[in-house]
Amino acid sequence: MTSDTVAASRFLQTRISFDGPPTAPHDKQAFLPHSVFAADFQDSCIPGMLFFSELSGGSHSCISRLAPAETMARLIRMSPWSCYDRATAADHLSMLSALARQSAGYTLIAGRDLLEPQASVTLLAGYTRG
Repeated sequence: MTSDTVAASRFLQTRISFDGPPTAPHDKQAFLPHSVFAADFQDSCIPGMLFFSELSGGSHSCISRLAPAETMARLIRMSPWSCYDRATAADHLSMLSALARQSAGYTLIAGRDLLEPQASVTLLAGYTRG
C-alpha cells in the first residue's frame, strides 16, 4: 500500500500505519492481508467470476459484463507466459481458456467509493450472490 492509499481510506487508517521508511520503492509498504481484512485465507477455490478492475478517479464505481472472448483476451494480456514462453504457452493458454469458460467476466470501474469497505460489499453483493 502507498501512504496515499491509506490516507484516502478511514478503514485502512485504522489498520495500517506507515511507521519508519517504506519497504519498497515509491512509498509502498507491504502488509499481511489477514492483519487488515477479516476473511479467512483459502488454499484453493474455483472461480465463478473474474473482475478486471480499472481506476477511474471518479466518485462512484460501476460494473459491466464482458463477452467471453473479451474475458479471454484480458486474461491473455495479464499472462505474458501464454504468448512469449514457447515451452509453456500451450499449457498456459489451456488453463486460461478453462478459467474463461467457467467464469463470468466483468469490468469493475473503481471509483473512490470503494475505499470504504461497505461500499465494495454493497456493489459486489449483487454479482456474487445467487
